[in-house]
Amino acid sequence: MLSADNTEAAPAAHPGPTPRILVLSARDEAALAAIRSALADHLERTPGLRLADVATTLQQGREALDHRYAVVATDLDRAARALRSPLPGTPGVEGRTDPKAPARVIWSFGGTTADTTTARALADSPSARRRTQEAGLPGTPGRTGPVELFAAQLGLAEELTDRGLTPAAVTGAGAGLVTALVVAGALDFPAGLRLAEALAAPDATPAGLTALLRELSPGPARTPLAAPVDDPAALAAALLSADGRPRVPAPAAGTRTVVVDTGVGARPAMLSADNIVVPLTAGTTDDDGSDADDAPRTRLLTAVARLWCHGVPVALTEGTPGRRLRLPVYRFERAG
Repeated sequence: MLSADNTEAAPAAHPGPTPRILVLSARDEAALAAIRSALADHLERTPGLRLADVATTLQQGREALDHRYAVVATDLDRAARALRSPLPGTPGVEGRTDPKAPARVIWSFGGTTADTTTARALADSPSARRRTQEAGLPGTPGRTGPVELFAAQLGLAEELTDRGLTPAAVTGAGAGLVTALVVAGALDFPAGLRLAEALAAPDATPAGLTALLRELSPGPARTPLAAPVDDPAALAAALLSADGRPRVPAPAAGTRTVVVDTGVGARPAMLSADNIVVPLTAGTTDDDGSDADDAPRTRLLTAVARLWCHGVPVALTEGTPGRRLRLPVYRFERAG
């Protein structure tokens, strides 16, 4: 389909069942294993349940304890199997929170990729499709140029913001650094788009980017940014750096650093081996090894589930919320 300016419209979201996040928590590993087994048994014995109702019941009105497990699935059968043992295409993720060391979230945006599967996953969210259209780009999935990566990563960041995720700092490399500048509030979207287009030019030079940055005049970042915003020449050099590794600041005392990584380009350069990395585009496949139709959405929701498992406050609801049910899985745990 063509838009009014004769460019191909951004692709519609994949049809089919909506993936849901099922979350469980317990005071220790043994109790968590028992809860997983009990829920899997219940789902298998009660095939008439709606997955949306199960997800809503587990997400609402229950105390989230330290030992956590989450499943992303599109139907009861996959959910039950993943509760017993994680399978390709039906991810199960686990983690543990530490009340004495709250999670500090850093967003990391990559600069380049030749992986069209990753690019499709980045561009799958409604916000990413909107930003891609606003950038005047064709909606062909899998494009991996700097402008496409800038727009898609910005849209993905906006979706995470809509889920209540607030970064303590942002970082990036190449086109991802342009995204980081916009996310941090140092540039607005039109300025970021001009910078990404200049970065994409075959004849891009440090001098040319420096001149453009002086014209754009990045303002103070609202969110701490691991980049020399006040030095146009240094910022231009960072944009063109061949290293391509976003720099993750050292963790603050008494915190755990959770790095939300878009999965584009080289892995972030960590200043602490204790950092927890949550990739937004980690691959998932169907049971037969082929890409599932809902795989891009499942990738994102798996990252959301992983963040919750590590104690990061984030909205879990996907699609229309279901109704509350009576589930037999929490007889093992009582709040208080």
